[in-house]
Amino acid sequence: MELTAVTSRSTRFSHPALPSVLLVGGTERYLNGRHLIVNFNPQALKLNNRGQTQLPAFSSVIRCNELIAPAQSCLIFELPVDPAAGAVIDWEQQESYPGRRYGTESVEAVAFFRSPPDEIAILSFPPQALVAGSDAAYESQRFSLRANLWFAEPGTHCGIHNEHSFIEIHTQILGVGRMQVFQSDELASLCEDLLLAPGATTSQAFCQISNRQHYSYPYHQYYADTPSVWLALEYHALPNDEAEHVR
Repeated sequence: MELTAVTSRSTRFSHPALPSVLLVGGTERYLNGRHLIVNFNPQALKLNNRGQTQLPAFSSVIRCNELIAPAQSCLIFELPVDPAAGAVIDWEQQESYPGRRYGTESVEAVAFFRSPPDEIAILSFPPQALVAGSDAAYESQRFSLRANLWFAEPGTHCGIHNEHSFIEIHTQILGVGRMQVFQSDELASLCEDLLLAPGATTSQAFCQISNRQHYSYPYHQYYADTPSVWLALEYHALPNDEAEHVR
C-alpha cells in the first residue's frame, strides 16, 4: 500500500465536531471514548489491542477506551456524544444529485451536502474482492482510494442514480440511514433496503464488473432516516494499470 502521507494526519474533512485521522500502520493511539475504525484495506486489519481484535477487509467497528496499534493504516473517527453534532460541520452543498422529500401529496426539493474529498491511499487488489457476485476474476490492479463525508437531514432521498466510474462502499458515521437499490429510476421500484446504523459498512459494492475497469451499477440511492453523516469510499482504478482477465 502507498499512502499519501508517511505519518498520521488529520483528514481533509476532519472537523472539531467530528475529528478524523488517517492513522499510519504501526502507530499507537489511545481511544478515549467511542471511536469508529474503518478498515479500507483488502486484508484483515489487526488492531493489536489487548483483545487482539481483527477487523475484516472493507469493514468497520466502534471501539472504546483502549490502546490500539493497527498493523495497517486505517481511518479513525472520534464520535461525538451528541449524534446531532454532524449538522454543524462546514458542509459544501452538492449539485450532482437532486435531493427529494416526499409528502403525501407533494415532492419537495431539498439540499444535502458533502465534504471536500481526500486521497487516502493507493491500494492493489483484484477488483472482484470488493464486488458481490462477480462471475469473472481479474488480476490485482491498483486503485486510488478517495474518501469524503456526506450529510443529509431526516427524510432526504439522496438521488436515485446508476452512474459511477469507480467502485464505492459506504460507512455510517452518525444517525441512521439506508442504502437502497431499485429496478428503475422510480421510487416505487425499490427492491433492496439495507439499514445502516453507526459503525456499519456496506463491505460489498452493488456494482458488477462489466469490462475490465468499467462498473455497472443498478439504480440506487442513500436515504436518511435521521440526521445522518456517512462516509463514501471510492476506489478509482488507475488508468495506466490494466486489469487482466485471468479466467
